[in-house]
Amino acid sequence: MLLKRIWIILLCGVIAAGLVDYAVTFRFFDRPLTQEKQEAFQEQIELPDNFTLAASVDTVDTVKNTLQAAKKNVYKGTYALELNVTINSKGVPYLADGPEYITGASVQLETIFKTFADMEYLRYILNLKNLIPPDTLVELAQRYDLFGRIILDGFSPDDLERIIAGYPNFMICADLDSQAINLSSRSACEKVLMQCSDYGITAVSCSLDRITDTFCDALYESNQLRLIIRNVHSEYAMYQALSLNPHVVITDRPELMYQLLLSHNYLDLNKNNSF
Repeated sequence: MLLKRIWIILLCGVIAAGLVDYAVTFRFFDRPLTQEKQEAFQEQIELPDNFTLAASVDTVDTVKNTLQAAKKNVYKGTYALELNVTINSKGVPYLADGPEYITGASVQLETIFKTFADMEYLRYILNLKNLIPPDTLVELAQRYDLFGRIILDGFSPDDLERIIAGYPNFMICADLDSQAINLSSRSACEKVLMQCSDYGITAVSCSLDRITDTFCDALYESNQLRLIIRNVHSEYAMYQALSLNPHVVITDRPELMYQLLLSHNYLDLNKNNSF
């Protein structure tokens, strides 16, 4: 009886491990993309002329937030990199999800800028995990001629007044995932969009699974803010995101999305796109 129980426990462990591996391996195929659904999405796609394909350096199949991950993604038809940025105890910006995640393998933000300095088309979405000294960012932007090519993201709409005052030289994006906003409510959408517009915000960012038609209608009618959609992983999600006609899509599979864009000739993919 004891031996039988041991075998059952071992078997359960093997099955559990297999399920975890399955979830990681097949997480991109979370929904079937039928021909009918693809055609429905395609009928809605009217991408803006300055559409930008951005790659997240917080990836699954590479070491996240590293130079290796950035290099892997920048040669995939990518026009922008989304970088998670924090500072160490000395105020030096690193790629990491927070100060506690800085390790010996972590790379400095300046190393990223220096590595891709010759790619003048490349833009950067800096998701700030804590506030970086403005002078530090200004110095880096001046050294690598990046003004107009950097958007600072990760700020709640309620923080915008303070952020605008602290970073007057940069484009700012409001992160709608950072607070509970009812994006199915027209009045709530109009309120937060007006709040962002009043502060001179460049864009709003939101996860694909939170975006609603109500929000998109309010955004496009205001015609003042650019839309950045993040967390776009599967082919289904890519078609879904493109059907919302955003200005920027952030994905950790840029090579797949690049081929998708090319195959349907959605836009003239050149290296002159901008935020």
